[in-house]
Amino acid sequence: MNFHQRVGKLELRSCDEALMQCGEHDRAEIVQWQKDGSCLTIVFWEPGEDVHQICYVQDRFLEANGRTLSQLQKSGQYRLNKALLIAK
Repeated sequence: MNFHQRVGKLELRSCDEALMQCGEHDRAEIVQWQKDGSCLTIVFWEPGEDVHQICYVQDRFLEANGRTLSQLQKSGQYRLNKALLIAK
């Protein structure tokens, strides 16, 4: 599994256990890009047996565009669910 989708400052992307882009991608995160070129994880998914659990990092999501964040969350959940079905 390897994907990414960027809308404005927000990016949905697959990642590994350490929320890095190297290694085996078995989960996903939504990051918010900063003016200096760095990014902050605002949402990530923890894998489970039947579903990935969404986790919010503190209150960082409050600064994000709500409509865009919701769109990326739905897309991320769909992609992760699809990957779980393929793996079974």
